[in-house]
Amino acid sequence: MRRFLILVFAALAALLLFAGCSEEQPAPTPTERIEAVPPTMSSDGPAVQPTPPPTPEPTPTPTPTPEPPHELSLRAEAFPMYATQTRHITADTVPADLEVTWTSSDECVATVEQDGTVHGLTAGTAIITAWADNGDIYDRCTVTVSLPEDLSYLPQKYMYQIRVNKQVNVVTIYTIDEEGEYTVPIRTFYCSTGYKTPEGTCYAGYKKVWHALLGNYWGQYTTYIAGNFLFHSVPAFAEAKDSLNMEYYNLLGTAASGGCVRLQVINAKWIYENCPINTVIKFYWDEDPGPLGWPQFVKMPLVGGWDPTDPDPENPWNNGEPEIHGVRDIRAATKTTADFLSGVTATDSLGTDITDLLEYEVTEIEGETGVYNVRYSVTDASYKTVYKNCKLYIGS
Repeated sequence: MRRFLILVFAALAALLLFAGCSEEQPAPTPTERIEAVPPTMSSDGPAVQPTPPPTPEPTPTPTPTPEPPHELSLRAEAFPMYATQTRHITADTVPADLEVTWTSSDECVATVEQDGTVHGLTAGTAIITAWADNGDIYDRCTVTVSLPEDLSYLPQKYMYQIRVNKQVNVVTIYTIDEEGEYTVPIRTFYCSTGYKTPEGTCYAGYKKVWHALLGNYWGQYTTYIAGNFLFHSVPAFAEAKDSLNMEYYNLLGTAASGGCVRLQVINAKWIYENCPINTVIKFYWDEDPGPLGWPQFVKMPLVGGWDPTDPDPENPWNNGEPEIHGVRDIRAATKTTADFLSGVTATDSLGTDITDLLEYEVTEIEGETGVYNVRYSVTDASYKTVYKNCKLYIGS
């Protein structure tokens, strides 16, 4: 009987459970549709999604190694040599194959080949300059040339003759030819004579390093001519190298003396050292300056007190360099409208403005249409020259 009751109770429970499951379920509230991405299947179940490879970083552009600055230096600052002697100057450069150009400030005294070989020609001083990078870097060496101690090979005692052109105030020095005649001009320079300066032929006399002049002036490196007249430097206010009368200096090339022959220090010193007593001096008149043409002459600014050509190591002109400032590339519509001097200035070896002495040269660069090279130059009163370069671009 108990078993019967258990079966009946189990049947009623099953009937009630079936009825509850068959009731209609309410519809779910609509929601945003989400699409699921099925996992990638593999032979042993869902596979793990692979990690994407890292994005490669861009290869950096290599920075070019900057070219080392160009350098140039001479292995000598100064040296003596004899006329007819040959010596060589070595230039050290960075890089080693840097192209070097050589020049001499006075080719009557010494010339220089493009390998640095110097040839002494006659007594005097010349500045040998080595240039590179179109003059942007350079170094100088002073060469002092003197006569050989043994002059026995000469056909006569006196190697030089002095000729003074009073009309144009130019002095020309001649040396002897193979027959012993004074027919070979070797150097020329300006002087100042006066209406009392001697005429005809005179002969060099006594010499003094300093000589008192009229008017409480003094002259350096004097050589006697005749009467009361001498070759000497431009007058100084005292027996001192830094007391030059600068206004008189700038009158060289004109008749401005009381009868003496005034010269730059370098030329008075040359006659003093190389033209012994009894050297022939000839005075004449001619509108032609002579076979060597017009000498070079740069007036000095009225500052300083020293003759710019004095080779004395204490001379401040020998301790500086002229400079060109403000050079930069130029762009213009046409070559004729280009302003080459805008913003460009120059100073001399003492730092004095000499912009009015600036010169420039324009040359077309081969293979580059509308591009020109502009080369600036300036020479100061000490006859040192410097250069600067830039480019001119037309129509860009």
